[in-house]
Amino acid sequence: MLNTGGVAESMATDKSIGDEEVLVAIDHLNNAVRASSDAGSPISPDVLRVKRILEEVATQRNLLA
Repeated sequence: MLNTGGVAESMATDKSIGDEEVLVAIDHLNNAVRASSDAGSPISPDVLRVKRILEEVATQRNLLA
């Protein structure tokens, strides 16, 4: 199992992925989760895991209000 906290911490300090890219990715994942939910389709645990990691990165970088 992937240590999501460790991945998020590493990504938060590595600026090779820009702040805007993190926010855009979160937005796209939110749209995908919403579309799956609206369609009654199951949401992949991998999608939710990546979303959680990126949200933690955004929190650590103080991008989320």
